[in-house]
Amino acid sequence: MGRINEVGTGYGFIPKGYFLELRADGQCRLVAIRGKESKKKIIGDAEQQSLIKAADDDSTGGEKVLGTVQLAGIHPNEWHNLKLRFEDPVITGFVNE
Repeated sequence: MGRINEVGTGYGFIPKGYFLELRADGQCRLVAIRGKESKKKIIGDAEQQSLIKAADDDSTGGEKVLGTVQLAGIHPNEWHNLKLRFEDPVITGFVNE
C-alpha cells in the first residue's frame, strides 16, 4: 500500500490510497481506494458523523482498478514479494524484484 491518507479518527472512515494485489491465479492489479463507497452515508459516533458532514465530499468513492496483468508462474500457497514505487504521478508495481 502507499500514499495512504484521510484515515480519519476511527470507525466510519476508509483511508484513500493505492494497493497492489496478487491473486493465486496470477492476476495482479493496481487499485486506487477512494474512501467509502457512499461518502454521504452517516455512520459512527457523533464526532465521526460531524466530520463526515463537514467534509462535504462529492467525489466518487469505492475502489477503482487502475491496471491489471496476468503473470505466469504464480501458484497458490507460495510467498511473493510485492513492491510499489511512487514517482510523481507514476505508480509502478513490482512482483518478486
